[in-house]
Amino acid sequence: MKEPIDTLDQHEEFDQMGEAHAGSSELTPIRFDAFELSNDEKIKQIEHHFLPFIGKAHVAYTSKGKVIGLSKMNRLVDYYSRRPQVQERLTLQIADAISDAMNTQDVAVHIDSKHLCVSMRGIKDHASSTITSEFRGVFR
Repeated sequence: MKEPIDTLDQHEEFDQMGEAHAGSSELTPIRFDAFELSNDEKIKQIEHHFLPFIGKAHVAYTSKGKVIGLSKMNRLVDYYSRRPQVQERLTLQIADAISDAMNTQDVAVHIDSKHLCVSMRGIKDHASSTITSEFRGVFR
C-alpha cells in the first residue's frame, strides 16, 4: 500500500516541530509589571427591576510577582456579574477582589454597559451607555 503524499516520517515531523518552536528553548526571565484584560460581553440583571445591562469590563493591575491566569480573571468578573447587581457595586467588587487576591492597591476597573431599562423604558435612548470606573494606586 502506497502512503499518501502528505505523510511525513518521524524525522521530518520533528524538524517541522523544531522549526515551529524555534527560539522557545531560549528561556529569559519575564517580569510583568502590569496586566490588562478586556473580557467578553456579560449580561447582568439590575437588581431593582431585573432588566439586563450588557457590557464589557476592562481590568488592570500591577503585579508584585504574582499573575492571575486569564481564565481566572474572566471567572472573577463572571462570578460577580451573575447575581442581580448594580453596575457601580459590580465595579467596586471586582476591584476589591483583584486587590485582595493580588495583594496590590494598583487596580483599575472600567465597565461600559448598555442598560436595557434606558433603551426600553422612559427615555428609550438606544445610543447611550453607562461607564463606571474605579482607579486605585498608580492608576489614579
